[in-house]
Amino acid sequence: MNRITFKSSLAVRYGKKVTERMILFLDTHFGILLRSPFDHYVKMLKEFVKGGPVMWRKFAFFCLNIAGNEKLCEHDMFAILEQFRLRDYIYFYRELHSKERISSHYREAIDETD
Repeated sequence: MNRITFKSSLAVRYGKKVTERMILFLDTHFGILLRSPFDHYVKMLKEFVKGGPVMWRKFAFFCLNIAGNEKLCEHDMFAILEQFRLRDYIYFYRELHSKERISSHYREAIDETD
């Protein structure tokens, strides 16, 4: 596993800005994740889990503090929500183009179970 694969898999789920903060936190607390063997990732995750609630709160705060100003503010929350809104648009249009086209007989496509 390399840093690029790890980072891209996180970005799919959490978005670019939060992923950048996650990687920075993990790098500073557990060592740089550049081309680390898989065993290093497993060890890092075990140490993170053993860190308990204190470590998890630090991680959550660090990841959500997009501005990096040691405060959670409206800007941070809007920045996070905006990236998810954009991602939802992308998924919507991707799904729209990949799904079957609605039948020309629209009655077949209507769900009348209500």
